[in-house]
Amino acid sequence: GQSKHEALINQWRAKVKASDFNNVCQTMPLFIKTFHEQFKVSGKASNWGDHVLSYSLDDSKTIVIKYEDLLLDAKKELHKILEWYDVDAEHKVDDVVKRFTFKNQSQRNPGQEDTTSFLRKGVAGDWKNYFNQEAEELFSQYYGDALRKYEYV
Repeated sequence: GQSKHEALINQWRAKVKASDFNNVCQTMPLFIKTFHEQFKVSGKASNWGDHVLSYSLDDSKTIVIKYEDLLLDAKKELHKILEWYDVDAEHKVDDVVKRFTFKNQSQRNPGQEDTTSFLRKGVAGDWKNYFNQEAEELFSQYYGDALRKYEYV
């Protein structure tokens, strides 16, 4: 039988209807458009931008932790989280950072890609290798508000 992961992939492949899924750059614009138009949560239309912006309805109740910032300085980001929640766990920060590095979690060095793993590559900005100009323009058109809110553009 198919795993849940494989079934989901096949479900979206059927919706996207790309001619060559191995050509990610060619397929990405089709995927973005299809995902934006057809993704549903509990039967209700949803999209990445609305989802991301829903967390910032009350900025006083939201802490933003970016993947890129975790890669640059995981200790600083963990300190930010501990302070936000007023938790005294300073003595555990070094151990947590060490235990949850990409290398320790995946048994690979950052940059060593495994396209079948949730822990795919462990680097920031890799999207640039997969978004052609059309994909970048579509993503910006659909999700520009969220990208600006969190200072990605």
